[in-house]
Amino acid sequence: MSMINLIANERAQRRKQQGRTRIMGFLWLGMVVLAVGGYFSAALFIAGIESKTRALDAELQELEPARKQIAKLEGEIARLTPQLATLVAAQSDTGRWQRILTHISFNSPEFLWLHTIRTNERAGSTGPYTLTLGGTAASQQLVGEFMLRLNNCPDLERIELKFTQEKTLDAWTNAVDFEVSALIKGTELPVANDKKEGAHEKS
Repeated sequence: MSMINLIANERAQRRKQQGRTRIMGFLWLGMVVLAVGGYFSAALFIAGIESKTRALDAELQELEPARKQIAKLEGEIARLTPQLATLVAAQSDTGRWQRILTHISFNSPEFLWLHTIRTNERAGSTGPYTLTLGGTAASQQLVGEFMLRLNNCPDLERIELKFTQEKTLDAWTNAVDFEVSALIKGTELPVANDKKEGAHEKS
C-alpha cells in the first residue's frame, strides 16, 4: 500500500509541475506577444509621426516663397508707413487751409480788405498755431463784423483783436488798419502719455 501511495503522490507532483510549466509557458508566450505587439505599435506610431513630419516639412517648403513674399511686403509697409503718415498729415493740413481760406473769402464784409495772412508761432510749446490776419477796413464796425464771422469758422477759435488804427486815405476818406488773431484747431502737438498721467495725478 505504501508503494501505491508514493506512486500516486509522484504522479500528483508531476501533474502539478506540468501545470506550473504550462502556466509559465503561457505567461512567457503572453509576454512575448505583448512585447512584440508593443514593439510593432511603437514602430507604427513612430512611422506615423515621421510621415506627418515629412508632410509638414513639405508644406513648409511649399509655403516658403509665400513667407518670403510676406516678409518683403512687411518691409515695404514699414518703409512706406512714415511717408504715408506724412501724406495723410499734409492732406489734412491742406483741407484745413482750404476750409479756412474759403470761409474768409466768402465771409469778409464789403469794404474790408486783407493784405496779411500768416501763421508762424504756436500758443505755448505744444499749443495750436496762431493765424494772424491784417488788413484795412472802411470802419471799426466792419472789423467787429469780420471777427464775428470768423467765429463761425469750424477750424478757428479764440478770435482776438490785436489792434486797430485809424488813418486818412485822402481829404474825404478815412479807414482803419487792423490785425486779428485766431487759433487753428487741430494743429496742437501730441502730448506724451506720461505727461498726461502726470497732469491727472496733479489734478
